[in-house]
Amino acid sequence: MEESSQFSRDESEPQVSTRAFTIESFYKEYARIKEARVTNITVKRPNEDYMKKLDSTIKKNSAFVKRLRNLSEDQSKALEHDFLNLNLTKYISEAVNAICEAKLKTSDVITAVNLCSLFHRRYSDFKLLFTTSITRIFSDVLSFDKKEKGTLKNDDLSKNLRKYRTALRLLGALVVEGIVDDYQLLINILSDVCGVDEGQYLFLTAVISFLKGSGELLLNAPSRSTRLLLEKHCCSLPALNILPEECRSRLKSVLGRYFCSASGHLLHLHEELHDMEQQNHSVLQLRGFLSADSKEAYEKLLVSYEKMITNVTALADLLDLEVPQLPVYTAEATRLTEGPGQGIELSDPCENSEVSVWDDWEQRSFYEDLLDLKKAVPGGLLEKQASKNLEGEKQKRDAEEPKEAPRTTLLTQLDQLLLRMPLCVSKDDADKIAVDFCFLNAKSTRKRLVKALFNIPRTRLDLIPYYARLAAVVSPHLPDVGSKLAQLLDEEFQQHMQKKEQGNLEARIRNVRFIAELTKFSIVPHRVALDYFQALLNDFTHHTVDVTCHFLENCGRYLYRSSQSSIRCKNLLGVMMRKRRVLHLDNRQTTAVENAYYFCNPPDRLAYKKSNRTPTQLYIQKLLYKDLNKMSVERVLKQLRKLNYEDLTTLHYVISSLSKPWKVKYYNVYCLASLVAGLSRWYDEVGVCVVDDLLEEVRIGLETNIVSNNQRRLTVVKFLGELYNFRVLDSSTLFDTMYTILFFSHNVVNSDTPFASPLDGPTDYFRIRLICAFIDTCAPYFDSSSTKKKFKYYLHYFQWYILSKSQPLPLDIDFLLQDTFETLRPPFRLCETYNQAKAEIERLQETFTKLTLNCLSNNEVLDETDENMSDTLLEPEANSDELTASQRPSSCADPEGSDDHEESIILRGKVKQVLVEEDEAFLSELGSLINESHISGRNTPGSSVSDLALPSIHRKENGVPSSLSYHSQSKTYDASRLIASKFSETSWRVMTRGKGCKHHFKKIELPKESSWVVNFRNRHQEEEAERDEMKRFILEYQERTVEEESSDGFIKASFTPQSKLNRSQKGRKHFTLRRYQN
Repeated sequence: MEESSQFSRDESEPQVSTRAFTIESFYKEYARIKEARVTNITVKRPNEDYMKKLDSTIKKNSAFVKRLRNLSEDQSKALEHDFLNLNLTKYISEAVNAICEAKLKTSDVITAVNLCSLFHRRYSDFKLLFTTSITRIFSDVLSFDKKEKGTLKNDDLSKNLRKYRTALRLLGALVVEGIVDDYQLLINILSDVCGVDEGQYLFLTAVISFLKGSGELLLNAPSRSTRLLLEKHCCSLPALNILPEECRSRLKSVLGRYFCSASGHLLHLHEELHDMEQQNHSVLQLRGFLSADSKEAYEKLLVSYEKMITNVTALADLLDLEVPQLPVYTAEATRLTEGPGQGIELSDPCENSEVSVWDDWEQRSFYEDLLDLKKAVPGGLLEKQASKNLEGEKQKRDAEEPKEAPRTTLLTQLDQLLLRMPLCVSKDDADKIAVDFCFLNAKSTRKRLVKALFNIPRTRLDLIPYYARLAAVVSPHLPDVGSKLAQLLDEEFQQHMQKKEQGNLEARIRNVRFIAELTKFSIVPHRVALDYFQALLNDFTHHTVDVTCHFLENCGRYLYRSSQSSIRCKNLLGVMMRKRRVLHLDNRQTTAVENAYYFCNPPDRLAYKKSNRTPTQLYIQKLLYKDLNKMSVERVLKQLRKLNYEDLTTLHYVISSLSKPWKVKYYNVYCLASLVAGLSRWYDEVGVCVVDDLLEEVRIGLETNIVSNNQRRLTVVKFLGELYNFRVLDSSTLFDTMYTILFFSHNVVNSDTPFASPLDGPTDYFRIRLICAFIDTCAPYFDSSSTKKKFKYYLHYFQWYILSKSQPLPLDIDFLLQDTFETLRPPFRLCETYNQAKAEIERLQETFTKLTLNCLSNNEVLDETDENMSDTLLEPEANSDELTASQRPSSCADPEGSDDHEESIILRGKVKQVLVEEDEAFLSELGSLINESHISGRNTPGSSVSDLALPSIHRKENGVPSSLSYHSQSKTYDASRLIASKFSETSWRVMTRGKGCKHHFKKIELPKESSWVVNFRNRHQEEEAERDEMKRFILEYQERTVEEESSDGFIKASFTPQSKLNRSQKGRKHFTLRRYQN
């Protein structure tokens, strides 16, 4: 052991006293080095004629190279003599490799330097070959990846550590002698060696050996011992200036960082050794012995510490730096020769802590505030048992034997008392039974009581705490009750441990729970309870694991927090957790063990930081998250309207609170939507920002796909649907969101597997739940034709998505889809296979593509709804929800062949009017005729033709209507449209009154430019405008009246689905989604 802790003195020599030398020898050595350096730098090598005179035979040269491999200090003179007589021009590379690979000692380095100097002065290529060879030695260190620090095995380095040490010292000596002038090579090798060695410090002795050989000369700074010697003789260090200033500074920096790292490692070892010594002290006091492994670990750590402190001291002396001060710990434990322990703590884990043994005051009251029977019963009943000895009891029993009647009465009362015990469900019941038993106190009754307490029904484990309290109340005055009960439980426990029967699990659980309860009442001592725990750990298999967990769940925390048992309890808990990791327990037992452990020793949790909210914000939270329900929506809305929305902080907090539907009861989500709709009537930004936040929440949920947020995501989708029902959200945004949920992260355009994504795998069915929530919420309110059409197309893509999932679907998803599609009207027929659904999608896309091309070729414009759907069926953005039947001419058939004109494709175009010569002639004749009739009409009394009422008779002549207007199916024609027709003249039948009040009908032809037609058209348009204005005024008045009468009853009228406003009503307010700006 002493050899392993010390290095050979000629290699390390950390002691300053071993480096004593005289001033004369010091200056003499400096002079020699300076002379040799000048000679090597200004070398004059011999010519070829001189080399030819030397011996170049293979035999002698090979023998010389072979001797170089075993280079030593004793062969120095012989090798120098042979070198002077040999021509090694052809063997220079072999000689260099032999010198570098030689197993040199520190004393052999001087001989190697002398030989290298001879080689350098004779052969010019020696320096390059030596540099290459010395670099190859450190190749494993130079190629070591610092990112994988610690993967280099210590054994690989320790085998070549002596080689690295001598090679580094040889390289430094050659740089000092002037043979090697590549200073960067030396600094790079040292930098890599020190960088790799951080954390292991295997090269620490090599660095020390290098500094001893050439550190003072390279750094141009003496070591501490040299400095003290020079100061003693009032001398100074001669300056050779071998390295440039830049290289010298870099070398000092590398060595300084290495010393700081080694000093930190020394402090770490010092602290680790102190901790192990404390553990040794604890284990020795607790167990009395140390294991062999513990002793070996301690000895290994001690050797490493002593070696490290020796090397750091030597390095500090060579660099003239201060050794770090090691902290001095209090003398709690001295250094032990027996070895360390297992890290078992001797200190109380609950010491100096304010953690109570009990969880709350109620539990503390139950186990500690016991009834004092001396105050509840006469003292004679209790003193009788304490004062009389066994003989007195025997005499009393003999005296009472003839009295049969009192004995019978006593037994009857005892039976009645025992029958009340199963009804003991509170501590008051237990105390009352204890008081009543004192009046029946006798030796036989106490035995009966103990037997009744012990034979608790196995199915009534809830009675155990109250039975234990009954025993605890009686035991201070009747000690044999508690001791006898504990004895019976101990015998039962030992019996179960010996038999190890798996069928008595309930009995074993009842036994350990009873022992645990008696432990908390201090009837069973803490030491005995821990013995039970250790016995269970010794047989920690099968059902014993469950029994152990039940024991800890009942008294583990009490034992852990109690000062009498906390140390041993913590150690046993550690043993249990180690056994859990070693033994092959099933998942149920592993979970039970972890729960029991953390029940005894709960993990530390950070204190909950309560947000500082203003009273207004707290009031908003109370209104939305506590008070909001179906009956209080009207009141909550009224209170929210009273807030100061001019304050941006209040406005932002209201919007933020309304944007969190997951904090509201799920069945009250529609109430929250009602509040948003009500506030949006007065504050537009509320609805806009809430919808914007919800859409962002949906997007985040799709991007993260965290399972723990599924309920939150479902609530957000439900809330969005309710906002659509309350007209806060328009259909375009709703369908955009629904399509986003389907196709987010999927490539449905150019992909053979469109529904393959890591965010939505084949077995992930949660998006189906989201879409079903949308459909269940909004489907009944898709009442306009455009929304019905968009929803119909969406269902095709939805079934395509469903069939892309792994089949068959889980039962819960299957039932959910069945319930969702059953509520659709008209019913939607689902495809059976994925290919059928895909073919249906391709058919729709092809139909709308053809339709779009046909319309574009005819210079016609698609209707807004169908234009959007034909552009991209995946993301419909139709905004026309209010098209009426009069705006839908049947100029194009439905792509699915439907006869319903409301679902037909509407094409709008401008009809060009071309006038020919016949039309112009007709118009001129018509104008002259009208002028004649107008002149003749001036002389006729009565009203003008323009004031006549239109006839009620509707006729057709030549395909032209004879009245001003008529209706046919979905087409509507008026007078202005007739005049703008392709006919330049129109036939009119005018009723006039002649003589005798007879009515006459006259047929006239009027041009469209005639004053009569113009007057009639203008008057008709004025009447239409007046009617529209009156209609608008009446509607606004009605709405204003409703608002004034029930300004706070908007939400009340929106509770039932029947009362929700019709989505096809004109004048509906659409909100553009935008973020509210401050």
